[in-house]
Amino acid sequence: MEGVSEQSKTPPRPPQVTVAAYMIMVGSIFVVLIVWDRIAGLHSLDTRKALEPLLDDQRMKDAGIQLNDMLAVIRIVSMVAAGCATAMVVLGYQTLQRSRGARLALTVLAVPLFISGLATGGYVSSAVAAAVGTLWLGSARLWFDGKAVPEAPATAARTGHPANRPVWPPPFDPGQPPGPTAPPSGQDQPPPAPWTPTAPAPWAPPPTSRYGVPAATAEHGRPSPLVWACVLTWIFTALATVVFVTSVVVLAQNPDLVLDKMHEQNPDLASQGVSDHLILVVCYVTCIALAVWSVVAAVLAVLAFRRKRLALYALLVSAAGAAVFCLLGVLGSLIVLVPLAATLVTIGCLVRPDVRAWFDGSAEQVGPGQST
Repeated sequence: MEGVSEQSKTPPRPPQVTVAAYMIMVGSIFVVLIVWDRIAGLHSLDTRKALEPLLDDQRMKDAGIQLNDMLAVIRIVSMVAAGCATAMVVLGYQTLQRSRGARLALTVLAVPLFISGLATGGYVSSAVAAAVGTLWLGSARLWFDGKAVPEAPATAARTGHPANRPVWPPPFDPGQPPGPTAPPSGQDQPPPAPWTPTAPAPWAPPPTSRYGVPAATAEHGRPSPLVWACVLTWIFTALATVVFVTSVVVLAQNPDLVLDKMHEQNPDLASQGVSDHLILVVCYVTCIALAVWSVVAAVLAVLAFRRKRLALYALLVSAAGAAVFCLLGVLGSLIVLVPLAATLVTIGCLVRPDVRAWFDGSAEQVGPGQST
């Protein structure tokens, strides 16, 4: 029947997928917190003492690796782990919606997360990678392929499997004449009313979309979570663009202000071979790149507002990257908690089922050769 909604054709989600998805989401959050703590204490005395046995190795000395080089490697690896974990929080939620693309992306991200987790000393990343592996096994694999998951005998008996339920009405017995059953002896019943054929009522499908959202909302009304996500994106990208462009102007007019602050934070920059020219170049490139990123995110929000599916995915990736950047920025200033909260709210709004249903409705209405 063509009118039946897609939701009724979807097999029930097995508990294995639910447990694995929540393990991925919760574990990834813990990975981000562990990385945050690791970067915050990277220059502490305990970290230096922990790295001394490794640096005393003759092979490290022959390679010319010093303490600052090791700290830089740990910082980069930790940032990679945090980025993968942040993206896996969003993708873990998508797997609950039976997204095969999210499962594939989780598998790809599990490899660098596992390797970077071993380098940073976190065992939670290994548990997250193992949970991703369970999505390809047993009933989870069947569910993602759209096949029915066989029930266990105990579960079938408890839920009332058709094989365990009595058949009603009872099967027709050829030896028994058709008609009503004879009343028990000693009881009088009125004669049965004559049977009149009636036409069956026409069946109409329920007005729901594939995600259980009313069809009118999925096809016509723009979901309010999408509006909030776009508005938050426009507000904070505008503020970020102003901040970074202003930073470039200040850097061009008064570079000594930035150089003095950098040398105050790390007096050993000159001895490490970091010149003032290199510092200025890095500051220019960073500010310009972040300003361009802000403008691109605002454009993606406009396209997502206009029902462009690829823009939705790109905006999700941009928001996840901004969340990682804000997590690292919180180490220097608590003001960054405000844009961090905005990025998390944006991600939460974009992954809601009614938002996805609205984009799916646009895909179904557009014919060949047309655009939304």
